[in-house]
Amino acid sequence: MRLERGEWRSYLRRDAITITDDGGREVAIPTRVDKIFCTNPVGTYLVYTLAPDKLAGWNITPSKLEQAYIPEEYRPVVGLGGWFGKNTTGNVEEIIKAAPDLVLSVGDIDESAISDADRIQDLLNIPVVLVSPP
Repeated sequence: MRLERGEWRSYLRRDAITITDDGGREVAIPTRVDKIFCTNPVGTYLVYTLAPDKLAGWNITPSKLEQAYIPEEYRPVVGLGGWFGKNTTGNVEEIIKAAPDLVLSVGDIDESAISDADRIQDLLNIPVVLVSPP
């Protein structure tokens, strides 16, 4: 199901739970999550390791060497980008086409990370959850 901008909020109220992420933000997330996109490689590798079938896409297209160690069904042709490092941005159009149910931002959390999560959530129209590693 593809929702128009702003519609996901009402959709989520029906089939969602509200959580408090590690940034202290209240985020309504779907009760069923089939696809996850991560804003950075740390989160992407975590999802790939724990639940590769839920991975919506890589941040960076895996190199030929990396692809030798990745089962064929998890080798998308193009990386979707992300929000990590200096001057990086996700390919908003391609991320939306991949239709993730949830976006994870894994890393250190400060005011900038919270602001970025809010901005990305507005850009993608998909809930973004901040996760701070232990």
